[in-house]
Amino acid sequence: RILEEGGFRMVGIKDVAPDLLMPEGCITRAWPADNAKGDIERGRAVLTALGPFDIGQAAVVIDGHVVAVEDIEGTDALL
Repeated sequence: RILEEGGFRMVGIKDVAPDLLMPEGCITRAWPADNAKGDIERGRAVLTALGPFDIGQAAVVIDGHVVAVEDIEGTDALL
């Protein structure tokens, strides 16, 4: 907001360099096991809910329980 008030226009990475973003879907040779799919969906739901608040970009879900969400301390603290 401060930069925009100074006359700068802010744009997202997806608008200027979309090739730098990860593609959707599995990017490895191994696919998640069927029993992990529920945890993946729970993590996506948590991050979707937190997105409007610009909180975290990662979550850890184990057996349906959210055990960690990335916060201001960053990914290292999450891990």
